[in-house]
Formats: sequence, structure tokens, C-alpha cells
Amino acid sequence: MSDVHLIHKDAAWKIDAIENVCLNQLFRFLNTLSMKVMQKKIHLTSNRIMP
Repeated sequence: MSDVHLIHKDAAWKIDAIENVCLNQLFRFLNTLSMKVMQKKIHLTSNRIMP
């Protein structure tokens, strides 16, 4: 009984770790994406201000 419980706990921990890695990559991707969008906006506005 306890062996099964340990296996379940281990599997759950591994799934948690995988989910954390995926979430981290997703957040990093979204951060770089928003940074690029902001840079584009800044670039466009600076072009308008100084032709």
C-alpha cells in the first residue's frame, strides 16, 4: 500500500516539475514577446516624433 502511495507521490512530483518548466518557458516567451511589441511601439513613436 505504502509503495503504491510513494509511486503516486513520485509521479505527481515529476508532473509538477514538468508543468513548472513548461510554465516558465511560456512566461519567458510571453515576456520576450511583450518586450518586442513594446520596442516596436517605442520605435514607431520615436519615428513619428523625429521624422
